[in-house]
Amino acid sequence: MISFFLARIQCQETSQGVTFNMSSSNPEEDGAVKSKSSGTTDVGVGGDLTEDVMDISEDQFRQVHTTMDENSDKTVTKGELLNFVGKYEEDVALADNSVDEFVKQADSSGDGKVSLEEFLNDMGANEEDHKRQETMRFKAADSNGDGFLEKHEINALMSPETNAGMVNVTIQQDMEDSDENKDGKLNVEEFMESGLADKEALPEEKDDEVTSGGKLKEDSETEDPKDADDAQEEKDARILFKRLDTNGDGFLQPEELRPLENGQIRRENMVQSIVKELDKDGNQSIEADELIKGKDMIADSELQSYLIAWAKHRQVIPR
Repeated sequence: MISFFLARIQCQETSQGVTFNMSSSNPEEDGAVKSKSSGTTDVGVGGDLTEDVMDISEDQFRQVHTTMDENSDKTVTKGELLNFVGKYEEDVALADNSVDEFVKQADSSGDGKVSLEEFLNDMGANEEDHKRQETMRFKAADSNGDGFLEKHEINALMSPETNAGMVNVTIQQDMEDSDENKDGKLNVEEFMESGLADKEALPEEKDDEVTSGGKLKEDSETEDPKDADDAQEEKDARILFKRLDTNGDGFLQPEELRPLENGQIRRENMVQSIVKELDKDGNQSIEADELIKGKDMIADSELQSYLIAWAKHRQVIPR
């Protein structure tokens, strides 16, 4: 985590990302903003921090909490935190993209953009089915339809969850790959075989009374670890399937895959985990004091990247 406020920040781009050199405007305050092991925090292009994280003051945490607290009731609910994360999702997702590197690698003509032919060559799309799927992705990203991908369009290609057209193509392709009986929907067996459950989507909650595979704790001591992991993966996939099956018909229609493909499930899981960790009084929400006391946990969580994106939008740190 970095000190968003009360610091003079110098931003210098490096080949690894962006380096924020921080020093207080008051020399006596330097100790409050220095890194735990150095005076520099390396922030990747997406805002990911190294293990060296900056301390953030209570006042700064309270400002972040106030922004999250939409109804000004002094507490942040799961819904409010989810809205906060969703607002900066695109910033976080796109910031990790090495667009210039992608263009440099794929643009064999040197015109600063990527044609369909160049893209297919870069993707190694030689087989017809692979070429067809990559062409679908290219056309979905090519928002102006000119047959070339410019830098802003490559962002959509590299972070498909942020672009509705790319999400549509991803859903279509996943259905084609996973729908074994070609009935236009996925049953639970097809879903588990597809590997779709691995898209950063873990179940919201675990039963504290069970261990891997749903077995009682006392029964798990003699269980083979590999079998236990496989059993837990199957259990997790079934929980996720039920969560996505919003109409409860026992099948997943293409549209029911959207929360998985656009990152909504991942964000919900992240929020669930953060609130569970920070909520010490059991009211299913986060007070400012709980946010402050949980700063070390936040520094090790995905939430830190969203706080950085928020700070950049407020022009507290350079964009």
